[in-house]
Amino acid sequence: MSSAVSPPDDALIPVVKTLRASLPTLGAAKLLAVLLTEHPEWTVSEKRFKKLLQTEGLALSGGAVGATNDKKIKNTDTKTNKYPASKLNPHLDITTFSDKIDAVFISPQKGKGLVAKLPIAEGEALWREDPFVHAADWDVFDLQQSGNACQYCALPFIPAPPTLAVSCPAISHGCNAAFCSRLCLTRAQQGGHSLLCRGRNPPSKDLLDFARKEQWRAVIALAVAVAKIMTAFERSDSEGQDMLEAWGTFATLDQEDRAKTLPEWEFTQERHRALWNMDYDHFVTTLCPPETDKAAQTRLRKIVKKTLSEDVRTELFSYRGFLRGLGRVSLNLDSHGGLFLLHSHMNHSCIPNMAVKHPPAAQAQKYPSSRIALVANRDIQPGEELTVTYVNPTWPYRRRKEELKEWGVECDCERCEQEKKDEPEEEEDEEANDLARELRMSFGV
Repeated sequence: MSSAVSPPDDALIPVVKTLRASLPTLGAAKLLAVLLTEHPEWTVSEKRFKKLLQTEGLALSGGAVGATNDKKIKNTDTKTNKYPASKLNPHLDITTFSDKIDAVFISPQKGKGLVAKLPIAEGEALWREDPFVHAADWDVFDLQQSGNACQYCALPFIPAPPTLAVSCPAISHGCNAAFCSRLCLTRAQQGGHSLLCRGRNPPSKDLLDFARKEQWRAVIALAVAVAKIMTAFERSDSEGQDMLEAWGTFATLDQEDRAKTLPEWEFTQERHRALWNMDYDHFVTTLCPPETDKAAQTRLRKIVKKTLSEDVRTELFSYRGFLRGLGRVSLNLDSHGGLFLLHSHMNHSCIPNMAVKHPPAAQAQKYPSSRIALVANRDIQPGEELTVTYVNPTWPYRRRKEELKEWGVECDCERCEQEKKDEPEEEEDEEANDLARELRMSFGV
């Protein structure tokens, strides 16, 4: 028998990349063991292997690829992005929404935005939009899980299901999802329902139950978005690539970078990271189980038969890709759980000239709760940017400023500039000062 040889980098790197894409959660030592099992003719030292993972951006320690199975995630990247990154969607035909607006790049800080091309009158409903993905309010989510609201459009079945309502084909296997018509069922299947169907893909139950327990709608929105992209690739590579490109145009700020803006981050980071790790485990188990899990692979191949490219798998299922996706939906999800291709272009102002309207509860049977309408708050002239508010506009300046950090926004609108001048300096917290004095006295300082 010939002795093992040390493979050159040009032979080793492609194999390691393929392994990493199929086993995103393994640590370096375990991944090396798999490599040497599959290539017994090679000898690769652990030192060389770890260095290769680092240089190729495949190491776990920096969060570039995946979470470790034992949850020992460390953040070694000290660079924190301050502003979200966004780009224009070349496939979005804005004229199908309105001929009075256009999408432009505003600035590196703001990213993309919408501007008026024609005069817009106060009270004018400029466009209506259905979501790219939707994570319903929890009361509607509970109705969906029990088959009492449409799984696709979120229409509640009150007091009874519509005449044309249909159940999920996997109802006999434990999926309670129902749809208000065959059209909604077809659209849901085209949007990836089968991958999140409790009957066809049982691990999705743990993912959805985890999201419900933590009341974390961004988790559901991310899973729905990725399932939609995977299903698009199943139809054709070009359609999948277009869907992936549209997904990448939403404003993005890594979930960890977002969390670091919170004043309590120093005290809550371990809790945050533990939650991210738990969610990541459910996420990859449901949508991208490791190749070593043959039963899971067999189950998944009954739903999607095409294998995603290495680049796509890394973008969607690496740990860093997962955090980017989670940050992306957290930034763009509206108050009712919708992620909208056009609405997501709109930047913040504390004196917004546009308002987002949702169907009133009294019209729940007529209009799905996931749909929005954009209405002008005042007359808008050509060239003006269209804006909405990301926070409660009745809040005082300092509170708005603090809340906007979660979006990576530093508002410099006319109102903020004026209130910043008018608002008095923050008064010292006498109670905190008294406590500090007592502590110093107790230590004799």
